[in-house]
Amino acid sequence: MAQTDAGALCRRLEALEEKWRAGLAAVVQSAAQTAFEQARERVPVDTGALRRSLAVRTDGMSARVTAGTPYAAYVELGTGGARGQMPQPYMRPAFEAGAAQAVRRALEVIG
Repeated sequence: MAQTDAGALCRRLEALEEKWRAGLAAVVQSAAQTAFEQARERVPVDTGALRRSLAVRTDGMSARVTAGTPYAAYVELGTGGARGQMPQPYMRPAFEAGAAQAVRRALEVIG
Protein backbone atom coordinates (compact mmCIF):
# COMPACT_ATOMS: atom_id res chain seq x y z
CA MET A 1 0.00 0.00 0.00
CA ALA A 2 2.90 2.35 0.72
CA GLN A 3 4.28 1.91 -2.81
CA THR A 4 0.89 2.74 -4.30
CA ASP A 5 0.69 5.91 -2.20
CA ALA A 6 4.25 6.87 -3.11
CA GLY A 7 3.59 6.25 -6.80
CA ALA A 8 0.45 8.36 -6.71
CA LEU A 9 2.31 11.12 -4.90
CA CYS A 10 5.09 11.05 -7.51
CA ARG A 11 2.58 11.29 -10.37
CA ARG A 12 0.81 14.21 -8.69
CA LEU A 13 4.12 16.02 -8.10
CA GLU A 14 5.20 15.46 -11.70
CA ALA A 15 1.88 16.85 -12.95
CA LEU A 16 2.26 19.85 -10.66
CA GLU A 17 5.80 20.46 -11.91
CA GLU A 18 4.63 20.31 -15.53
CA LYS A 19 1.82 22.77 -14.78
CA TRP A 20 4.21 25.16 -13.03
CA ARG A 21 6.81 24.96 -15.80
CA ALA A 22 4.24 25.75 -18.48
CA GLY A 23 2.70 28.51 -16.40
CA LEU A 24 6.01 30.11 -15.49
CA ALA A 25 7.26 29.93 -19.09
CA ALA A 26 4.15 31.87 -20.11
CA VAL A 27 4.84 34.38 -17.32
CA VAL A 28 8.41 34.91 -18.58
CA GLN A 29 7.23 35.39 -22.17
CA SER A 30 4.51 37.84 -21.15
CA ALA A 31 6.85 39.84 -18.91
CA ALA A 32 9.46 40.03 -21.68
CA GLN A 33 6.84 41.29 -24.11
CA THR A 34 5.75 43.92 -21.57
CA ALA A 35 9.36 45.02 -21.09
CA PHE A 36 9.85 45.21 -24.86
CA GLU A 37 6.71 47.31 -25.33
CA GLN A 38 7.68 49.59 -22.45
CA ALA A 39 11.17 50.07 -23.89
CA ARG A 40 9.69 50.97 -27.29
CA GLU A 41 7.42 53.54 -25.64
CA ARG A 42 10.19 55.06 -23.50
CA VAL A 43 13.19 55.07 -25.84
CA PRO A 44 14.13 58.57 -27.00
CA VAL A 45 13.80 58.98 -30.75
CA ASP A 46 16.08 61.03 -32.98
CA THR A 47 16.44 59.03 -36.19
CA GLY A 48 14.40 56.03 -34.96
CA ALA A 49 17.31 53.61 -35.38
CA LEU A 50 17.52 52.83 -31.67
CA ARG A 51 13.80 52.10 -31.47
CA ARG A 52 13.96 49.89 -34.56
CA SER A 53 16.90 47.98 -33.08
CA LEU A 54 14.94 46.85 -30.01
CA ALA A 55 14.20 43.13 -30.02
CA VAL A 56 12.75 40.50 -27.70
CA ARG A 57 13.74 36.82 -27.65
CA THR A 58 12.18 34.19 -25.45
CA ASP A 59 13.16 30.58 -24.92
CA GLY A 60 11.11 28.74 -22.36
CA MET A 61 12.07 30.08 -18.95
CA SER A 62 14.45 32.77 -20.23
CA ALA A 63 14.02 35.96 -22.20
CA ARG A 64 16.08 38.91 -23.46
CA VAL A 65 15.14 42.39 -24.52
CA THR A 66 18.03 43.97 -26.41
CA ALA A 67 18.96 47.19 -28.16
CA GLY A 68 21.19 46.64 -31.16
CA THR A 69 22.82 50.00 -31.82
CA PRO A 70 26.40 50.76 -30.73
CA TYR A 71 25.22 53.81 -28.78
CA ALA A 72 22.28 52.23 -26.90
CA ALA A 73 24.14 52.17 -23.58
CA TYR A 74 25.16 55.84 -23.93
CA VAL A 75 21.52 56.81 -24.30
CA GLU A 76 20.47 54.66 -21.33
CA LEU A 77 23.32 55.60 -18.97
CA GLY A 78 24.58 58.92 -20.33
CA THR A 79 28.17 59.73 -21.17
CA GLY A 80 29.13 61.56 -17.98
CA GLY A 81 31.52 64.43 -17.68
CA ALA A 82 30.75 68.12 -17.42
CA ARG A 83 29.41 68.35 -20.96
CA GLY A 84 28.32 64.74 -21.40
CA GLN A 85 24.93 63.52 -22.40
CA MET A 86 22.48 63.05 -19.55
CA PRO A 87 21.05 59.55 -19.03
CA GLN A 88 17.74 58.82 -20.73
CA PRO A 89 16.74 55.51 -19.15
CA TYR A 90 14.40 53.36 -21.18
CA MET A 91 15.55 49.78 -20.56
CA ARG A 92 15.73 49.83 -16.77
CA PRO A 93 12.19 51.20 -16.32
CA ALA A 94 10.99 48.70 -18.94
CA PHE A 95 12.69 45.85 -17.08
CA GLU A 96 11.17 46.98 -13.79
CA ALA A 97 7.69 47.00 -15.34
CA GLY A 98 8.17 43.51 -16.76
CA ALA A 99 9.65 42.19 -13.51
CA ALA A 100 6.78 43.53 -11.42
CA GLN A 101 4.31 41.86 -13.75
CA ALA A 102 6.28 38.60 -13.63
CA VAL A 103 6.25 38.48 -9.85
CA ARG A 104 2.48 39.05 -9.67
CA ARG A 105 1.71 36.45 -12.32
CA ALA A 106 4.21 33.90 -10.96
CA LEU A 107 2.51 34.04 -7.58
CA GLU A 108 -0.82 33.34 -9.30
CA VAL A 109 0.66 30.34 -11.15
CA ILE A 110 2.28 28.86 -8.07
CA GLY A 111 -0.78 29.73 -6.01
